[in-house]
Amino acid sequence: MKTLQLLFVFILFTTGLKAQLSDQFTNYIQRSSLENPLQLIQEIEQTNSTETEDIILLGELYFYAGNNSKAEQITDAGIKILETKKKENSLLYARALSNKGLILWNDGKYQKSSTYLKEVLRIQEEIGADDLTLSETYNNLGLVTKGTNSSEASKYFKQALRLLSKESDYSQKEAFITINLALIDRENGDFKGALRRLNVILQEWKMRLQEQLPTEAFINLNLGEIYAQLDDFILAEDHIAEAIAIYKTFYGQKNSELANAYMLLGRVYLQQGLYVKALAADQKALISNSIGFNEELSAKNPAAIDAIKANYQMAILTDKAIIYEKYYFAYSLKKEHLLAALQALEAADKLVLQLRRNTSNKTDLLTLNKSASKIYEAGQRICLYLDVIILLDKGYSQRAFQFSEKAKASSLLNAVAESDAKAFGNVPNDKLIEENRLKNTLSYYSTNLSKANSTDALKTVQAQLFNAQKAYEEFITQLEKDYPAYHGLKHSKSIASVEETQMYLQPTELLISYSYDLESNIIYQYIIGNDSFEVNTIYDLDEVQRLLKAYRNILTYQLKEPYEQIAYQLYKKLIPKRIGKEIKEIIIIPEGELGIIPFEAFVVQVNEGDDFRTYNYLIKNYAIRYNYSATLHSRAKPFTSRQESLVIAPVTFKDPKVNSLPSSEIEAVNISTMLENKGYNNTLYTFNNASEENFRSPKSSAYEFIHLATHGLVNPDKPDLSAIYLNSATDSTQDGKLYVGEIYNLKLNTNLLCLSACETGIGKYSRGEGILGLGRAFSYAGAQKIVVSLWNVNDASTAIFMENFYSNTIAQENVNIALSLQKAKSTMINGVYNNPYYWAPFVMWGK
Repeated sequence: MKTLQLLFVFILFTTGLKAQLSDQFTNYIQRSSLENPLQLIQEIEQTNSTETEDIILLGELYFYAGNNSKAEQITDAGIKILETKKKENSLLYARALSNKGLILWNDGKYQKSSTYLKEVLRIQEEIGADDLTLSETYNNLGLVTKGTNSSEASKYFKQALRLLSKESDYSQKEAFITINLALIDRENGDFKGALRRLNVILQEWKMRLQEQLPTEAFINLNLGEIYAQLDDFILAEDHIAEAIAIYKTFYGQKNSELANAYMLLGRVYLQQGLYVKALAADQKALISNSIGFNEELSAKNPAAIDAIKANYQMAILTDKAIIYEKYYFAYSLKKEHLLAALQALEAADKLVLQLRRNTSNKTDLLTLNKSASKIYEAGQRICLYLDVIILLDKGYSQRAFQFSEKAKASSLLNAVAESDAKAFGNVPNDKLIEENRLKNTLSYYSTNLSKANSTDALKTVQAQLFNAQKAYEEFITQLEKDYPAYHGLKHSKSIASVEETQMYLQPTELLISYSYDLESNIIYQYIIGNDSFEVNTIYDLDEVQRLLKAYRNILTYQLKEPYEQIAYQLYKKLIPKRIGKEIKEIIIIPEGELGIIPFEAFVVQVNEGDDFRTYNYLIKNYAIRYNYSATLHSRAKPFTSRQESLVIAPVTFKDPKVNSLPSSEIEAVNISTMLENKGYNNTLYTFNNASEENFRSPKSSAYEFIHLATHGLVNPDKPDLSAIYLNSATDSTQDGKLYVGEIYNLKLNTNLLCLSACETGIGKYSRGEGILGLGRAFSYAGAQKIVVSLWNVNDASTAIFMENFYSNTIAQENVNIALSLQKAKSTMINGVYNNPYYWAPFVMWGK
């Protein structure tokens, strides 16, 4: 974690607020930049004031003092009062929302924070706020977007400077924004540019403004970080030490900004191999960021509940574990140091769970999962070191597996837990209907935000999204309060152990879970049978990724050379050497790029032939299926057949840019006939009847089988704009595209959903979560098994493949989708469409 906080950029921007804020409010804000906020809080609380302005002020001061939870509690109360009084179009309301946005940003909830600040900007522009006030909001928008989109952040900062340039006296505020631009330079690798800006600002600050303020400390801290990146450790330590001295004088020993400075100092020591000093600095960081923890012994860790800022504490503990790990290998070789590293990571994991409980926005959860994945990668690595060192205790390899599970499919696990919580938490049906309505509204505006094509449209949708998000959050907060059993079940999700995973495996099944360790450039391979467990290490992740890229290109471009060699190399690297003769099915839990390639088409041995029919593919030996995590595999529930099915094929599309799919009509009719002959009550929608409205009808939750023969639209850069093409009813408000956000909110209870469309199994890879795409969205919505495609498929061959697949599927008494796919692929291999391009893209996810 880099030095993230720029709180004092926000504090002093008060000149333009005097028109609607009292002199007392302005005076306190100005004093907060010169005095300890805790003293000002004490002054205000002694008055016992119930004035709304004082409540907002108190929340803001708690924010400056580093107490995010208290700040949010008080700020929310102030916002509610202003809304009750219908004061939403006031500068005070805008400031309260701005405070809330910065509090969210401080908690690492960047997307949610940005939504609040964009609403602030809309209100301020609507009521004619002055340039100074608007510049503050543009500056804050720059802050919250800096970590995710530096070019957009730079635009916000420059707009803030343009507004300030209209004022005659703006040197202090210009300094703040220049600091922010320097940090953009640093993040873009322009260290010299960043140093130049920061050193000029530091000198001007000392000459023209009051010294020894937190802003000066912040400048020094960032100078220290840049000098450390340039390996100038003497200057780095000097600047960080000066920042620490200022923070301690201004705030005392307990403050998250001081903790951040100590953490950075620990990293500088670590770069130099000064492990004892690095551990001491990190321990001081933990003490500074904890309410009651004061243990100076590095082996001790604070409780999760004691953290002032949980996301800071998580980063500090992760750093501490890395220091212990490097200390062990570089010098000490004491197993106690690896055990101390593991304890720090387990403490950090508790903070991840705490942060997840308090984060509802999907984008912010993905950001949190990326940070958490570093903890889980390190946890696996250290557990497996300990497994080698402590020979008589094999529990460490099993703990490594649990760390790997924690890094997989968190949002899907949340969906399962939430579904169970609603079922057993006594939540009334009308509440569930209302929640679904709110979620649909939220996803509608989220999708529209991505499609907005003008400034006015963007502002309108941003306001609608803000209101929808706020309404949904308030509803969920009240729901969890009114139904405590639901709340408890929702947050009680557990990760499957090795033993539990084994309980849900048949003797003929083998589960192989892959997990990346980017730090060490390796892949961990967990191999679990119903009575066996083994861990392998696959070295040179970079080489595996190179082979995966070549493999995918060869498949999608239908190349014969060098297909066999590449497919064989991947088989040797990724498939265990010894698989028992009893194994008939393999369950793959992939990681990263492994989730968008077909293991089925690996070649078991090289024949040096040029006939695709003769290759010894892995699929000839095993039925193969995929899942997002071993925990989800273990949690899958038995499905009771309902003999209801749905087949949809739009065939032609209203958008002239979208090609028609004539073979899909034949495919849909033939599959419908097969289902009906097997006794299914089948619904067939084609052409105009294959509409978004018909698919989203309440009856969708009743179907055992759903088959969609259509086009898929995949947007890797903006996953929310990935969609399934349908049609729209006459005079419909729907656009005929079923977007990912809309799919997430469907209520399905489907045994098998087959997406007979192009590239429905690919999407954007998110660290700690997996491939975000259409298939995953349908799994989230309640489809137990999904068949998706991994590249653009041929219309005619797909129709033949799907008919083979369904004839195999419905012929079984106890439906085994993986076995049906294996048979369908074997049929294709022996026929005209034997190139893996035609049969390999279709893979099954789920149990």
